[in-house]
This record gives sequence, structure tokens and C-alpha cells, in this order.
Amino acid sequence: MIIQKPEISIGLDWLALVLPNAYVWDDYETPDSILPVLEWLTGIRFDAPEWKVTRKGAVWYRHRHTIHSSKGQPLIHIGTEPTAENNRSTTTLTLTGYALSDRPDALQDVDPIQVLTKVFELGGQPSRIDLALDYFGSVPIHQLMLAASKPDVWKDQITTPLRFKAPLPIGWEQTLYYGELKKGTVVCAYDKAAEQGVPGNWERIELRTTNKDLLIPLMMDLTGGVSLGEVTTGILWKYLRFIQPGPKAKNNRPPAQWWVDLLAGGKGDYVFKRHSDGKIEETGTKAKRSGTGATVRAYLDRQRELDNTGDIEAVILQIADEIRAGNMPLR
Repeated sequence: MIIQKPEISIGLDWLALVLPNAYVWDDYETPDSILPVLEWLTGIRFDAPEWKVTRKGAVWYRHRHTIHSSKGQPLIHIGTEPTAENNRSTTTLTLTGYALSDRPDALQDVDPIQVLTKVFELGGQPSRIDLALDYFGSVPIHQLMLAASKPDVWKDQITTPLRFKAPLPIGWEQTLYYGELKKGTVVCAYDKAAEQGVPGNWERIELRTTNKDLLIPLMMDLTGGVSLGEVTTGILWKYLRFIQPGPKAKNNRPPAQWWVDLLAGGKGDYVFKRHSDGKIEETGTKAKRSGTGATVRAYLDRQRELDNTGDIEAVILQIADEIRAGNMPLR
């Protein structure tokens, strides 16, 4: 986790990656063993006796190996020995939300951004990224979101590119879902304290995405030095906007101040970038082009140039090679 302010914490809550090689789970001396790669990525030798590893079957892979914490919680999932034609030369690696938490038996010394950077160096790519904003303050953020998301008012008080109808509150003190992960991207909000069974005010907002057109720019920004706080608040602002109630048309009313304050608080000391058409809106500062917006445009422009075969995976790998070689500036 990266602590931005006493009442706000921002971090990665799930990181799923695809490595461009069919590794196996075996000892260090075996060719294509995943163990030396894991040690290089994390700095940990997972063949040591203190680590419990279980194995079972998996979809698209012969085995899924799970590394557990000292308390038996899953930390890392590794899918080895692919069984389908479309993933013949791949291995999957997933850092769970528990591994990326601040619990004593989590992977405290593993920096997920460094793991992502090293996987990129190998020619790999993310398949899912979950960004999480935790709020511990006194403003009833979750109740405000619930009120603005009611079936009779949400069309007037919410702006979003995500596909959804009125978000239905379910479980954990009424969890809200804006969008659907099976369609690529979802923002969800819930009472984290209720989910964990602990006292106090702890509210969680997550953006989860498996959309390649969003994952690649996210990877470029996170591995290129853009702060996790800036990426998270900027992308939440882009995908979900609460609007102040009023008599004017929705497009002529300002964003709800509590939402502006929440995301501005989440940025810490970084410039708050509001991602809208590649521009940013700042107070007291000359506006400049958004880093994420420029990255998205550069990536998509190059994708359109190359994508005449219909093989999107080959296109992404070629773009990644060009970026590593310095032949495709993104800023």
C-alpha cells in the first residue's frame, strides 16, 4: 500500500500477469523452471521449507500452483504447462489482494510496481489490474454514492462510460457495481469494515479491469514513473463522475464536491489529473496534456498502424518491443 494521507490509502489490490514462456514448477536446475524467475521478480526463494505450495488443475493450464502465507492465505497463483493453442508459450502469475495487503503474513517486501516492470522487461503483459482507494475519514462517502445511485436519480447524478443500469446494492452493507468485469472494466464500492468484520469507518472503491486497451496504458504509466496515487485518482475520475443535483441539465452542473475532494485527497502531493479527452483541469495551474491520455493515444495510433492481420497479441508484443527499444516515444 502507498499511504497518501491519514484518511486515504491507495494501492494495487490484484495484479495478474502473463509471461511469454511456458515455464514448469520444478527445481532450480530444470530448464524453464519458474522458480528462478519468481526469485528474480520478488527476491524470494519459494522452494524454501517455510513456504507451503499446493497444486491443482486449472482452466487453460495443466497446473495451478498456489503459494500460501504462514496463516494459509493464498499469496501467488502460477499457471504452468498451457493446454490450449492460444496460450502455448505462456505462464500466468497472479499476486492476490492478500499478498498486496499490509497484513503481517503478506508479501511486505515485494513491490508490485517493480514486479510489473520486470515482467514488462521479459516481454510479458498484465491481464488484470485492480486499483483500490480506501477511505477512513468522517465523510459518509458510501452513503453519498448509494444516494446518487438510486434507480430514480442515477441518470441525473452520474456520468460514466461504463455499461450499467441502476447499480443494485448487494451484500457487505450494499456493494455498488458500476459496469461489469466481464465487459472489461468495473468500479465497485463497498463497506470494507463490514466485509472484514472490524469496527470503524473503512470504505473501499476499486477499479478492476481486464481491458487490454486500458491495461497497456496503465502498465506504461505505472512502469514509467507515474505515481500510483495519480493513476488511481485520474482513472477513477475518468470512469465515474458524480454530479451535483440541480435544475440545470446534467452537463451544465459541476461535479459533486465530495467526489472532487475525495479524489483530490487521494492524489497526495501529485498533480491531480482529470482525464477527460486527454486534457486536465487544474486550479491555479496552467493546464497541460495528461500523461495517461498521451499514452493511450500513442498506443492506439500505433495499434491501428500495425493491426492489419487481426492478431492483436502479436501487435501488442511488437509495440512493447518498440517501446523497450526507445523507438516509440509515449510522451
